[in-house]
Amino acid sequence: MIKIEVNGEKLEVYEKSTILDAINIIKAPYAKDCKIIAIKRGGESISEPHLPRDFFIETPKGKFSIRVEDSLLPFWLKHYQDFQGVEFGWITKKAVTFGSIDLSHSGLKATKEKIKYHCWDVFLSFGGFDPAFSYICFSWVDHEGVYGAPKENWGIIGRVISGGHVILELERGDSILRIYPSTIEGRKVLVLRPEEIGEKTVEDNIQILTYVKATLDERTSNCAEHFLATVGDFFKVSHASSMFICNEKFVGIPLPKENTGYRPKGAITVRNTGTKVGAIYIYRNDAPFTSSHSVVGSVVHGVELVEHANPGDKILVKTTPERLMVVGMSQGQAANYLSQRRIRHIRVGDENDQAIIIEQRPKLTMEVKGQGSVVTLGVNPKFINHINMHDEESPRSVLHFRMVADMIYSPIGKLHVFENTGEALILSGPGNIKTIKSVSVETTPSNTVEEGTIGVTNSRKKLSGLIGIRLKASKTYGPTGEPFEATNIIGRIIGDLDLLKNKNAGDTIYFMEEKCE
Repeated sequence: MIKIEVNGEKLEVYEKSTILDAINIIKAPYAKDCKIIAIKRGGESISEPHLPRDFFIETPKGKFSIRVEDSLLPFWLKHYQDFQGVEFGWITKKAVTFGSIDLSHSGLKATKEKIKYHCWDVFLSFGGFDPAFSYICFSWVDHEGVYGAPKENWGIIGRVISGGHVILELERGDSILRIYPSTIEGRKVLVLRPEEIGEKTVEDNIQILTYVKATLDERTSNCAEHFLATVGDFFKVSHASSMFICNEKFVGIPLPKENTGYRPKGAITVRNTGTKVGAIYIYRNDAPFTSSHSVVGSVVHGVELVEHANPGDKILVKTTPERLMVVGMSQGQAANYLSQRRIRHIRVGDENDQAIIIEQRPKLTMEVKGQGSVVTLGVNPKFINHINMHDEESPRSVLHFRMVADMIYSPIGKLHVFENTGEALILSGPGNIKTIKSVSVETTPSNTVEEGTIGVTNSRKKLSGLIGIRLKASKTYGPTGEPFEATNIIGRIIGDLDLLKNKNAGDTIYFMEEKCE
């Protein structure tokens, strides 16, 4: 038996246990698509106590670190200095490269096979399938490609383990200034891909981290709610620097200033002004005071996950307090949920257990927690229209819809019928809603727009931002009655449209979002 830690909890496991086994033994918070790290204390690298495996690579844009795979470690130790001073090679949407150098004397032979690469893989490419023209490549997306890679581990030298934001900034004119082994004493960090969790065996005295635990400041009721609604259980890294990681899911949401102050390492802030208003930051290092950031909380466990996160990574997050939002639940579900948390539940509207909650008062978690009670307004489920939103295809248009329908922080929103033309429903929101001034062109239709399609008029027409639902299929016009080139498609209604087809001007329509699997 060997001793390890999982999220600070000490336990003993069998020597051949995997990291996933250890996580399951104590039922630790875990999500298979989120970042997990294992820390080896005492200065020895995991699985390789004698040879350096972690290296820093310095560029004019900054430095980042990589971990070298065992199979190509002898090659790397012999040749890594050959890559010092090499110029920028070429760049695509999938990778950036430096070279070339002559590795014809290395004994490696090129192949013509298509290889699958993961985001942040570091790999070799032989130009023209000739090792005399060798490039070191850094992948920034999962992809497949033919790079003339050698058969030895398919040329995958290792992976980027920190500083991935530097790679995203590299451009023509940059070069590799220096490569050298990491000499950080006291610990080595192994960054794990999801498929490795069930394969990598544990070692004595390693510490496994699967999630970030954060405490939120009760003085920041609005900005804390923004954090809870934006992040949910997962912090998706949009951008990273040596100072912070950032989530930009809901940039553009107006927010008040709350608890502005200094930003120590582990601080969680929400930007309250400027072009990035609404962006969420978690700090890797101390930062000075600024009034443009509201400090909403701090990381109390798992800051190492923040330190080693790269753009595109997801980090599992648990907060204290948890979010107290019951909109979208049935009255019966909310009763159970709230009673377990000792929150008094007052039902209004349709009070039946099956009724769906469309509003709650107070809205904000900190206010519900402070008041100790919540009022929920229920309606018959038949009045709820279920929708899918196309966040990836038309992000700004979907954000506009969420803002108008008051669905930024809620799974249920509402709009009013402005006009029913028989072909389409034209919708409007409250007049005091602040939203995007002009909706830029995003995903426009190219063929028939089917009934149930939701769309927004884009900036090619004067009524930019108008929202509509197509009631009858059309090969000419979009959901707002505009031609295809002036229409952004943002989602669709799930199910039949009988309820919507009978709506008249002034009627209210409720929407509930369902995530596509």
